Amino acid sequence: EYGGQVCYVGKSSMEVLIEVTSEKDGVKNKVINAIFSMVARDRDNKAYNVPILDPVNDFEKSLYAQAKHNRQRRIERAIEALHIRPPTPDERLVIHQLFMDRKNVKHKDWVEMNDTSFTSIILMQPQNRNIHNKVFGGHLMRLAFEQAWASAYMFSGKRPTIASTEEISF
Repeated sequence: EYGGQVCYVGKSSMEVLIEVTSEKDGVKNKVINAIFSMVARDRDNKAYNVPILDPVNDFEKSLYAQAKHNRQRRIERAIEALHIRPPTPDERLVIHQLFMDRKNVKHKDWVEMNDTSFTSIILMQPQNRNIHNKVFGGHLMRLAFEQAWASAYMFSGKRPTIASTEEISF
């Protein structure tokens, strides 16, 4: 069973909580929680104002507070992102030292990152596209998850389980 709930809204943005549960012998277990940040767009792909969200009970208010905190954290991380701000002099020294420590050492348990690359090519079929001939976001998310799972399996040699999903941006 899966379900979703809008937890926070801005002017055109929304944070949506998705929960997936399984049931065995009458006992429900939470399988996955996922948080999606989404933006409402009109036909011209411009931001579209969404209704104001009114959390009523304590549970909804706690979801709203957590979502507001998540939004602030995303904003702060975006400001500190490497494509916005270069590393500080201290961070550069740490990065350089890590590089120098690793450069001349070959460890039997270490794997070069470029040796973990795994690529798939998939042709998008008409059923995976919307009326604007764009691939459905959910389909892309599923393909991305499958790619991540396959990469983790090939790297570790063991069946991975998903621990969390960070941002998914379209």
